Amino acid sequence: MKFCCTLMISLALLWGTALAQKSNGESEQFTGWITDAKCAKAGHYKGESHKKCIAAGEAVVFVDEADKAIYVVSNADGVKDKVGKRVTLSATFKEDALEAEAVTVIVGAADEE
Repeated sequence: MKFCCTLMISLALLWGTALAQKSNGESEQFTGWITDAKCAKAGHYKGESHKKCIAAGEAVVFVDEADKAIYVVSNADGVKDKVGKRVTLSATFKEDALEAEAVTVIVGAADEE
């Protein structure tokens, strides 16, 4: 029982630390895809079809290449032209979303669909 309580407290502290690191307000750089929320959940990131989903009301999201984490982009208008593309994104965590500061498309044969 004592072990379980210690474990739970440790996990809570680690989770709190992880959240604090993500919301520190400093710009970070990520590699991944700009896509729509529905397709991101299904594991589909590349291609032009995502623009139709966004036009139909789906949220614009960023999928982190490293861990496939999905983040809503708070200022989606600035990245809509990069939907379906693999990008390098400079952004700041604001609450539960990313605020994009700069987006650069990564061009290469492996990134084409």
